[in-house]
Amino acid sequence: MTARSVISLSGMEKSDQSTNLWGIEPKMTVDEELVEYLGQYVTENKRTKIQSALENRTRHVTIALEEIYQPHNASACLRNCDCLGFQDVHIIENRNEYRPNEGVAMGSSKWLTIHRYRQTSEAVRQLRAIGYRIVATTPNRAGCTPSTLDLES
Repeated sequence: MTARSVISLSGMEKSDQSTNLWGIEPKMTVDEELVEYLGQYVTENKRTKIQSALENRTRHVTIALEEIYQPHNASACLRNCDCLGFQDVHIIENRNEYRPNEGVAMGSSKWLTIHRYRQTSEAVRQLRAIGYRIVATTPNRAGCTPSTLDLES
C-alpha cells in the first residue's frame, strides 16, 4: 500500500487524510471498500497477525535474481523472501523469461512486489536511483559473509 492510502487492519479504518481542502471526505477506492467489507469477517486475532506481518515487511533490503535458468530455484527464493519479510523482488530477464513455479512458490508471489527488467544495467541503474547499494554474491574468500555485511551504510 502507498503512504497515501494506508488502511489500519486493527480498526479497519482509513488512516490517511480524512478530508480534503473543502472538508469533504474522499471516496474510498475499490480496494479500500473491499478491505472494509471483508474486515467484518476477520477475527481480531487474524487482524492482529495480518497487521504484524504488514508492519514487519521491509524495503531496506531487497533481492535481485538475474538470468533465471531453473525457475523452481527462483520460486523457492520468492518463498524465502516472503518468509523473511522482503517486500520487493527484482527479476532480471536478459535472455530467460521467468514464470514462478507455483508448486514451489506456494502462493508467495502474490504477496510480493515483483519488478521485471530486460537488462542488468537497467536494473542496477533503477535500484541505485531509489537508494540501494548493490551487493553481489561471489565464492571469493576475500568477500564478506551475510553476517559481516554492513547493512546500515
